[in-house]
Amino acid sequence: MTFEQRIWSAIEEMNEFQYKPQYLINMISKYGVINAVKRLVLNPSISQGLERLKKEDALHLSLESIVLEPEWKNIFTENERNIARKKLEYLNVVKQNGT
Repeated sequence: MTFEQRIWSAIEEMNEFQYKPQYLINMISKYGVINAVKRLVLNPSISQGLERLKKEDALHLSLESIVLEPEWKNIFTENERNIARKKLEYLNVVKQNGT
Protein backbone atom coordinates (compact mmCIF):
# COMPACT_ATOMS: atom_id res chain seq x y z
CA MET A 1 0.00 0.00 0.00
CA THR A 2 1.27 3.46 -0.87
CA PHE A 3 0.90 6.44 1.41
CA GLU A 4 -1.76 7.87 -0.89
CA GLN A 5 -3.72 4.62 -0.73
CA ARG A 6 -3.42 4.64 3.07
CA ILE A 7 -4.92 8.13 3.28
CA TRP A 8 -7.80 7.30 0.91
CA SER A 9 -8.45 4.10 2.84
CA ALA A 10 -8.73 6.13 6.06
CA ILE A 11 -11.12 8.56 4.35
CA GLU A 12 -13.29 5.64 3.23
CA GLU A 13 -13.37 4.30 6.79
CA MET A 14 -14.43 7.74 8.04
CA ASN A 15 -17.41 7.59 5.69
CA GLU A 16 -18.61 4.52 7.61
CA PHE A 17 -19.60 6.79 10.52
CA GLN A 18 -20.95 9.52 8.25
CA TYR A 19 -17.89 11.72 8.40
CA LYS A 20 -16.58 13.13 5.14
CA PRO A 21 -13.40 15.15 5.74
CA GLN A 22 -14.14 17.65 2.98
CA TYR A 23 -11.39 20.08 4.01
CA LEU A 24 -8.80 17.29 3.75
CA ILE A 25 -10.19 16.18 0.39
CA ASN A 26 -10.02 19.78 -0.90
CA MET A 27 -6.45 20.15 0.34
CA ILE A 28 -5.46 16.90 -1.39
CA SER A 29 -6.92 18.10 -4.69
CA LYS A 30 -5.07 21.40 -4.34
CA TYR A 31 -1.66 20.23 -3.04
CA GLY A 32 -1.48 16.46 -3.53
CA VAL A 33 -1.65 13.92 -0.72
CA ILE A 34 1.79 14.30 0.86
CA ASN A 35 1.89 18.11 0.72
CA ALA A 36 -1.68 18.37 2.01
CA VAL A 37 -0.93 16.06 4.93
CA LYS A 38 2.26 17.96 5.77
CA ARG A 39 0.41 21.30 5.73
CA LEU A 40 -2.38 19.99 7.94
CA VAL A 41 -0.09 18.23 10.41
CA LEU A 42 2.16 21.29 10.72
CA ASN A 43 -0.81 23.51 11.58
CA PRO A 44 -0.36 23.94 15.34
CA SER A 45 -4.06 23.91 16.16
CA ILE A 46 -6.18 20.86 16.90
CA SER A 47 -8.46 20.61 13.88
CA GLN A 48 -12.20 19.99 13.94
CA GLY A 49 -11.48 16.79 12.04
CA LEU A 50 -9.13 15.57 14.74
CA GLU A 51 -11.69 16.43 17.39
CA ARG A 52 -14.37 14.53 15.43
CA LEU A 53 -12.16 11.46 15.11
CA LYS A 54 -11.52 11.54 18.86
CA LYS A 55 -15.27 11.75 19.50
CA GLU A 56 -15.80 8.74 17.21
CA ASP A 57 -12.98 6.83 18.93
CA ALA A 58 -11.27 6.66 15.54
CA LEU A 59 -8.03 8.57 16.02
CA HIS A 60 -6.21 5.69 14.33
CA LEU A 61 -7.61 7.21 11.12
CA SER A 62 -6.16 10.67 11.82
CA LEU A 63 -3.40 12.12 9.70
CA GLU A 64 -1.33 12.44 12.86
CA SER A 65 -1.61 8.74 13.64
CA ILE A 66 -0.91 7.74 10.06
CA VAL A 67 2.17 10.00 9.91
CA LEU A 68 3.54 8.12 12.95
CA GLU A 69 3.14 4.70 11.34
CA PRO A 70 6.66 3.28 10.83
CA GLU A 71 6.25 2.62 7.11
CA TRP A 72 5.94 6.36 6.39
CA LYS A 73 8.95 7.47 8.42
CA ASN A 74 10.92 8.20 5.25
CA ILE A 75 8.24 10.63 3.99
CA PHE A 76 8.08 12.88 7.05
CA THR A 77 10.75 14.76 8.93
CA GLU A 78 11.35 14.16 12.61
CA ASN A 79 9.87 17.61 13.28
CA GLU A 80 6.67 16.75 11.40
CA ARG A 81 6.40 13.46 13.28
CA ASN A 82 7.01 15.24 16.60
CA ILE A 83 4.23 17.75 15.90
CA ALA A 84 1.86 14.88 15.04
CA ARG A 85 2.88 13.09 18.24
CA LYS A 86 2.35 16.22 20.36
CA LYS A 87 -1.15 16.72 19.01
CA LEU A 88 -2.02 13.15 19.89
CA GLU A 89 -0.40 13.54 23.31
CA TYR A 90 -2.54 16.63 23.84
CA LEU A 91 -5.59 14.49 23.17
CA ASN A 92 -4.24 11.85 25.61
CA VAL A 93 -3.84 9.30 22.87
CA VAL A 94 -0.16 8.48 23.31
CA LYS A 95 2.12 8.90 26.28
CA GLN A 96 5.13 11.15 26.28
CA ASN A 97 7.95 9.65 24.21
CA GLY A 98 5.48 7.16 22.73
CA THR A 99 5.01 6.42 19.07
